Amino acid sequence: MAHPQLSPARLAANRANALRSTGPRTAAGKRASSQNARTHGLRAQSIPLPAHFLAEAARLAKQTQAACPHPLLWPLLAERARLHAVRRYLALLTESFYQSMQASGNPLDYLNRNSSLLAAIHRQASQHALQAIRLNNEILAAERAAANPVAKRTQPEPPPAPSPVEIPVAKRTQAPPPAAPAPQPPPSPGYHRTMAASPLSRRVLIAALALPLALSAQPNLDQVAQNTLKTFEVPGVAVMVIKDGQIVVSKGCGVRKLGQPDPVTPKTLFGIASNSKAFTSAALAMLVEEGKLKWDDPVINHLPDFQMADPYVTREMTIRDLLVHRSGLGLGAGDLMYFPTTDLSRDEIVRRLRYVKLASSFRSRYAYDNILYIVAGQVIARVSGLSWDQFLQTRIFQPLGMVSTNTSVKKFRPTDEVAYPHAKSDGKLVPLEPEDSDNWGAAAGINSNLEDLSKWVLLQLGRGESNGVKLFSPAQSREMWNPVTILGTGRAPAGPLADVAPNFATYALGWNVSDYRGRKVVHHTGGLAGMVTRITLIPSMNLAVVVLTNQETGSAFNAITYTVLDHYMGAAGTDWVQVLADAQKKRETEATAAVAKAASTRNAESKPSLPLASYAGRYRDAWYGDIFIEQQNGKLRIRFSHSAELTGTLEHFQYDTFVTRWDKRSLLADAYVTFALQPDGSIGEVKMKAVSALTDFSFDFHDLLLKPVAKDAKPY
Repeated sequence: MAHPQLSPARLAANRANALRSTGPRTAAGKRASSQNARTHGLRAQSIPLPAHFLAEAARLAKQTQAACPHPLLWPLLAERARLHAVRRYLALLTESFYQSMQASGNPLDYLNRNSSLLAAIHRQASQHALQAIRLNNEILAAERAAANPVAKRTQPEPPPAPSPVEIPVAKRTQAPPPAAPAPQPPPSPGYHRTMAASPLSRRVLIAALALPLALSAQPNLDQVAQNTLKTFEVPGVAVMVIKDGQIVVSKGCGVRKLGQPDPVTPKTLFGIASNSKAFTSAALAMLVEEGKLKWDDPVINHLPDFQMADPYVTREMTIRDLLVHRSGLGLGAGDLMYFPTTDLSRDEIVRRLRYVKLASSFRSRYAYDNILYIVAGQVIARVSGLSWDQFLQTRIFQPLGMVSTNTSVKKFRPTDEVAYPHAKSDGKLVPLEPEDSDNWGAAAGINSNLEDLSKWVLLQLGRGESNGVKLFSPAQSREMWNPVTILGTGRAPAGPLADVAPNFATYALGWNVSDYRGRKVVHHTGGLAGMVTRITLIPSMNLAVVVLTNQETGSAFNAITYTVLDHYMGAAGTDWVQVLADAQKKRETEATAAVAKAASTRNAESKPSLPLASYAGRYRDAWYGDIFIEQQNGKLRIRFSHSAELTGTLEHFQYDTFVTRWDKRSLLADAYVTFALQPDGSIGEVKMKAVSALTDFSFDFHDLLLKPVAKDAKPY
């Protein structure tokens, strides 16, 4: 039956009822509660019930008493009938509140105005849940005593009822398994069956316990989200908070694409980029549990053609090493093979990895990479017989019911809500097309939304199991969250950021593991061109925060995440939007100053050593491939053969150094191009380097070493 929404008058009445501690009862209810209060230590106070609930309690009491052959049990059964009615009434209040909150147009404001009612429901629901546990124990004991009076004097007392702290709150979405009853004669038909709580009613009561606390969790989150959009120029954001197995907040704010009215909702798909890494790690964990590989297997056991630049590293690299960023590769090494979008296949990327030089010794220090996750995806394909995409679709997405999640923008359906990325182009925010790149799937290829990610997060907090679906064991969950590589905490920040600076920072298997205000945090971020996201778990609090944005500033998702975490940790309120905006402005000012300083020290009077036509040619890097520099209309143009977006104009900087101005200004990745001459005046090699410190590290121009090749050489 659909319940009416709560009117202001009805809310006031319900609030008054909920806050009162006593009320009318049926005769059976008075007798039962009085008896229980005297003989079993149960409190008789309760929310007063409306007349039809009282009538239902009386009817159930009579029905169960008539079916029970033992008068000793009748008061207990009457009390259980009353608790059953209370449970249904609490469910009605909760459902009605939800309906009214959603219909109000401003759910969080509605919540603030009516939170006292929910707090009262929470208190009463907690009390009645504990009463129900104790009452069931008393009924079982009374049944045994009635069936065998002699045994009652010789049998030990039944174990005490669990205290409130023993009620399983960490997995409130799952009903606890029933305790095995002691052997006893079968009761008369009817009375147990009549009062047995259905799985649905148990879940409703558990939800009623959690909702009042959960719904009052974010008093200013709407305001924070709006300030975030305005301050950081983010068109849209999707925010989800999960606490104790319950979705507290799941909503969108802003629009999917500038210039269009379509709003961001929990169904809106975002590219989650490097948050895909945890899915790749989970896929490997499932294969480990199936005995198809081990975390410390050498990679070459499963991919015989795998090869790093150093033979020792090739031989010693394990499956675990692929995930923890300690291979010896430099930061973002090899990323230009797939970012921006390229035409290289996954197999070809893995083959070319052998030409990417190492920046440090094996397992000596942390340096984030994506390319080894692509290797991990190929291991999954080789071991399972399914591509990385197929494995995730059939073994993770489908079992969890992640019906909208996919591994490629090519799989978007016409009916899908899709968020468009946005970035600054010559200072103006503009929408971009979604990143159409399939070759880096295992590192950054997943598109998802809040509705689906709620299932993924609940699986993580459930240590591999959620809502009856088990993908991996708690042992593998611990393995994936176990720190492997030390990152270091870096330079201590000033101001409020110093209060939340981590005491430790590490990387595990697809997850960062650090601390926030002294609590362990398992988290990751993801960044595409024009879109950044963050998933944060606080396992000890059974808390998760997911923030998806369609702009590329990480300050936005951090401001919202820190606000939520502070609320649950009881920390003093900090205006994280303002704090992070100030920090971002400081970084941008410093980077701009560095670029200006470099420009001011250049020799503006210097000239290129060669005529422009002499710089034109075909250049080759061992791992990327070919890059073309051509003279067009009196200017030098540069074109990366595998990356359509990397096309631009070379402007003379000084001597034999030029600056590449990319045609696509939203890349924010202008780069120096320096030609080194041979003694005979010919070009020996070309190196590149990003102009600004703010350029994304995936533009790893500095890892290129370009050598001239014949114009008619075979393409590479």
